[in-house]
Amino acid sequence: MPMFISEEEYESCSRDASLVAEKADAFIRELYNQLEKYKAQTRSGALPLLPHQIYLKATDQKEGEIIERLSAEASELRALLERKNSEISEKNAVINGYLDEMETLTCSASLKEARLKEIELELAQSRASCTRLSQELSSSTMLAGLYKALKDSYERRLKWGKSARKESEKEAARLKENLKKEYEAEVEKNKDLKEKLKKYEAEVEKNKEKLEKHEAEVEKNKEKLEAGVETNSSQSGVKRPVDWDPKKIFVGGIPRTVTEDKFKEFFSAYGTVVWHEIIRDHDSGLPRGFGFVVFDSVQVVDNILINGNYIDMEGAKVEIKRAQPKEKPALNSAPTYCIFYPYEIPNENI
Repeated sequence: MPMFISEEEYESCSRDASLVAEKADAFIRELYNQLEKYKAQTRSGALPLLPHQIYLKATDQKEGEIIERLSAEASELRALLERKNSEISEKNAVINGYLDEMETLTCSASLKEARLKEIELELAQSRASCTRLSQELSSSTMLAGLYKALKDSYERRLKWGKSARKESEKEAARLKENLKKEYEAEVEKNKDLKEKLKKYEAEVEKNKEKLEKHEAEVEKNKEKLEAGVETNSSQSGVKRPVDWDPKKIFVGGIPRTVTEDKFKEFFSAYGTVVWHEIIRDHDSGLPRGFGFVVFDSVQVVDNILINGNYIDMEGAKVEIKRAQPKEKPALNSAPTYCIFYPYEIPNENI
C-alpha cells in the first residue's frame, strides 16, 4: 500500500490511474514544500532552540565551554541534517517508485484505452454485421414467403391443369364420337349423292345432244337472217335488213308505253323510215326496251347523231348509235356447258 493514501482509498482508486497520479503529485508537492521550509529555516538560523542552548544563554559561562558546547550542538545538527537527508532520500526513492508505478499505470491505461477503442470498433463492426444479418434475415423471410406463395400457386395451377386436362380429354372423346357419327351419316348421304350424280351425268349427256341439235338449228337460222329471207311479222312485204347497215341505228332505253307506230312516227320526223322493230321477249311477248331503225340514206343517220347519242322520247332519255355487226362464232370452237347441281357435293368419297 502507498504511504500517501489509505488502504480504502487505494482499493477504490486502483482502477483509475489518473486519480492515483493526482494524489501522488499532491503528496510530493507537500514533501517538497516541507523540505524547502526546513532549508530556509536552517539558512536563517530560525531553527527552534534546544533546552541546553537556552540554558547556555541564561548562564554566563566561559567562552571555551560555549565553543565546546556549540561544537557538540553543531555535530548534533549535522547528524540531524544527515538523518533528514537520509529521510529525504528514502522519500525520493519512494516518490520515484510512485512515479514508476504511475508511469506503468499510465501505460496500462493507454493500452486499456487503445484496447477499449479496438473493442468499440469491433463492437461497431459487430453491430453493422448484426444489422446486415437482420436485413438479410428479413429478405430471406420475404423470399421464403414469396417461394411459399409461388409454390401454392403452382400447386393450384397444377391441380387445375390436371382437372382441365381430364375435362378436355372427355370433351375430345365426346367430339370424336360426334364427328364419327356425323362422318358416318355424311358417308350415307354421299352414297345417295353418288347415285344422284350418276343420274345427273346421264341427263347431262342427253342435254348435250339436245344442245348440239339446237346449236345446229341456230346456225341455220342465222344464215337465213343474213340472207334476208326471214320477213318482219309486223311489217308484211318488207325484208329484214342485214345485221350491219350504215343506214341502221340502235335505239336503247325505249319506254314501255311506246308502240311500233309511235316508234316509227317519232323517227319519221328525222327522215324516211325504211324499216323499224322493237325487240320483244320470245316467251312473254313484252318489249325488251331496245330496237332498230333503218333510214333511206346515211345522211339522215349523220344528221340525227350530230347532236349526241341521247334524245328525248316521251319524257325519257333514249340512247341512239350506229348499229354494229354481230360477231360470228368460230366454226371449230367447242361449245361451253354449265352444269348446275341441286346439292353441294362434298369432295370426299366421290
